Amino acid sequence: MIFFPNAKINIGLRLMSIRKDGFHNIESIFFPINLFDVLEVIKAKSSQTEKIKIYYSGNTQLIPNDLCIKAYNLLDSDFNLPSVKVFLHKNIPIGSGLGGGSSNAVSMLKILNDLFKLNLNHEQLLNYCSKLGSDCSFFLFNKPSFVSGLGDVINSKINFSLKGYKLLL
Repeated sequence: MIFFPNAKINIGLRLMSIRKDGFHNIESIFFPINLFDVLEVIKAKSSQTEKIKIYYSGNTQLIPNDLCIKAYNLLDSDFNLPSVKVFLHKNIPIGSGLGGGSSNAVSMLKILNDLFKLNLNHEQLLNYCSKLGSDCSFFLFNKPSFVSGLGDVINSKINFSLKGYKLLL
């Protein structure tokens, strides 16, 4: 199964307060953009020793604590998933603030949900997203949204468009 996880930009990022955990509460508009990674997940042969084997290509200078692996491990702990092979082609620059890792992780949740017929609904997926990282919840909605908190409080019912504008990234 192949997905094309997209990037996002922050429009008007506002740092609000510092939290006890050292992170900031924010307010921003997150806007999905047409810059994509490529994520493929296939069921592995029973001879594979690891539960998840991931292969990288593209812009992969360093992928610490890959969120795709974290997403797999979260679902695996609840569903004892079969082994998988993952192919991740990185086009979204790592550490750029464009949400590539978060987008990949949410796509991983969706793929595993479909591939193994877990029947997780939107609310259940949102719960897993909150365990993965700050931007992950946005990518489950994946439309222009006002975000707050750590970036995990999503209001996708906004009227915001960049129609008529060109974006240079």
